Amino acid sequence: MKALIPLSLAVLAGIARGASVEVNAPVREANFVGYIAQQSLPYQSLRRWPSLRARILSEDSSSGRLAAYVEFPRGWHARRLPALAQSVEVIVLDGGLTFGTDALAHYDFAFVPPGRSPPSLGSRDGAHALVFFDPPAADAAAVGRQQQRGAYVTRFDPARWQPASLARSAGATADLKVMHLKKDPFTTARTWYVKLEGGMTVPWEVHSMPEEGYLMEGSYRLAECLPARTVIGNYVQGGYFWRPGGIAHSGPESGPQGPVIWLQRSPIALDVVFYQRCVAGTAGEPLRPGSKP
Repeated sequence: MKALIPLSLAVLAGIARGASVEVNAPVREANFVGYIAQQSLPYQSLRRWPSLRARILSEDSSSGRLAAYVEFPRGWHARRLPALAQSVEVIVLDGGLTFGTDALAHYDFAFVPPGRSPPSLGSRDGAHALVFFDPPAADAAAVGRQQQRGAYVTRFDPARWQPASLARSAGATADLKVMHLKKDPFTTARTWYVKLEGGMTVPWEVHSMPEEGYLMEGSYRLAECLPARTVIGNYVQGGYFWRPGGIAHSGPESGPQGPVIWLQRSPIALDVVFYQRCVAGTAGEPLRPGSKP
């Protein structure tokens, strides 16, 4: 028993200093779901579209939120899917889908507002896609305007990458490019791609709203400052997280391991505050203009 005491003290000392714990398996703590490897999940019936099978990335049965990696078999076709209380987003990963009169290909995006039936959906040669079911916004008027606008498609187009910068005013050095798939003018909900290069530094950051991510390409090392411990792990293509608001993440140990593309989502426009440190779930020392992460 005595031999265990120094080890325990060392671990506690590391936690006190804010050291991170390496993780190589899914983490589900403080309502956070992360370090999910889509490829390792079992297939099951997609209850909302029961003729399809899916790998469930995350789910909240109380709100109806569901994120899934869905397999569309060759020759599958649904002329009319039921209207759902949730909105639906579809992002094609490989293969092709028909969405009404539109043909969706690699990384294309489609949106169906809550309470509206999707147009006919099918796949001639088979496809895999991310499908997100989200509860409607609390603002009934905003939902009504979404319904009036109806379903729509956004194409993936390399010419649409736009330069951006992460906290340049705060002294951070994370240059990136973004491509918006959805900037809802009624609810401010966002879905977008983020493209980053390797060899960059990122500060700790905190958002007041939930954020969701799926790694489309590359490898990314990411830390999460959870209340009980700070964890860090590697995401590769197919990696997924859903993070509630208020959890600090990123930090000096995080960053891309070369070029990466993330798909990211938030139910309202994303805000952010950057910090120099985070210990035991609490971020401290906000970054200000001219400071260094």
